Amino acid sequence: MLLDATGVKVYGEEKWKVKMHEVSKRRKWIKLHTAVDEKTQEIIHLEVSNDHEADCKLGPKIIDNLPKSVDTVIGNGRYDTKLCRHAIHQAGAKELIPPRKNSRLSAELLRRNNALL
Repeated sequence: MLLDATGVKVYGEEKWKVKMHEVSKRRKWIKLHTAVDEKTQEIIHLEVSNDHEADCKLGPKIIDNLPKSVDTVIGNGRYDTKLCRHAIHQAGAKELIPPRKNSRLSAELLRRNNALL
């Protein structure tokens, strides 16, 4: 299972106003969090959040909604948190998530510690 998130810019009438009057307003963004089956390329779960919500906060919610047949969850460093890794283990799957650049050793995350050493 592949986990990822992407930003989607939301336009409204202000796009026309900016083009006509060259007045720039702050654009609104939303995040689309996806869980995709690696083999079939099927989208298993979608979650939408605002642009300020961190991927790692929605990670456990997405992981809890995955089918029980998932054996490996692959994600980027944004999912490198205790909550995400714990949710993956609770689902009976293995994680393939690289540690963040500023990661430190943790007594609770032994497998992750091996990647840091």
